[in-house]
Parts: sequence; structure tokens; C-alpha cells
Amino acid sequence: MSRAGRRAADDLGRTLPRFGSQEEAEKALFDQRDLLLGRLRTAAAASPSFQCDLTPESLKTLERWYFEVRERGTFARYGLSPETFGRCIAMYLGEVIVKNHAAFRWVVREFPFVPGTYGRPLALLGATAESGRSAKSRGGVVLVLARLPGQ
Repeated sequence: MSRAGRRAADDLGRTLPRFGSQEEAEKALFDQRDLLLGRLRTAAAASPSFQCDLTPESLKTLERWYFEVRERGTFARYGLSPETFGRCIAMYLGEVIVKNHAAFRWVVREFPFVPGTYGRPLALLGATAESGRSAKSRGGVVLVLARLPGQ
């Protein structure tokens, strides 16, 4: 890694939440995931446009609903800010993948450059066939979709 890359990683690491243990990080981050999924379910109950049923097909209606809400500027009607709605969508996507593909599961990983930090809350990474882990990140890993060994 270049010096500039290491500086960027260190700078990012200073902004990430710290946890005393892997177990503490998992509890906090899975609780946050569950909270966001619950908020999406609550918002969806008030919407005729989207059914929160964790099917792959529901992702298409979720996308349409999101853009509908964005165009109309009605995030507050559902009790969500645009940022929170986006985080809810990220968790829903992850949950759809985990529920519909046995080769995936939720995993919490420590940010590799700053011990004790666990990435930006609720960032998701997808598994790759080659490595079993994603090769890209949007600012640190918190929740990872990982391929189970042998699948």
C-alpha cells in the first residue's frame, strides 16, 4: 500500500466505531441491522407500492418505491431520512441474499488497518467466487456477505 493509501486508511480508521471485542461488535452491528430492517418493514406497511417479503422479486418494487419517494420528496411521510432509507435498503438487499442463497451469511469483520474498529455502520460487501470475500469497499467493512467454505 502506498503512503497516501495508508494515510487514507488511518484517517478512515479514526472515524470508525470502536468495540471492545468481536462479540460486542457483532451484537451492536446486528442489532443495528435488525433495527433498520424493522424501520423498513414499518415504512413498507404504510406504502401500497412495496411488500417487504424478502424475495428477490421484491428488490425491483423496492427500487421503484425508493425512486417514487425520492422524486416526490416524501421520505418524512415514512419516518425516514434519505440516508436512513438508503441504509435500510442496503440491509434489505443483504437480507434477501442471505435468506435466498444458502452460500451467504452475515459476518462482522474488523477494519484491517485500525485494530478495534469495525468499519462504517452497516456497509455491505458481496462475496466473490474467487476469494470468498468482496474485493471492494465503500469506506470499511462492518457487515459482510461471505461465501461459506465449500460452496
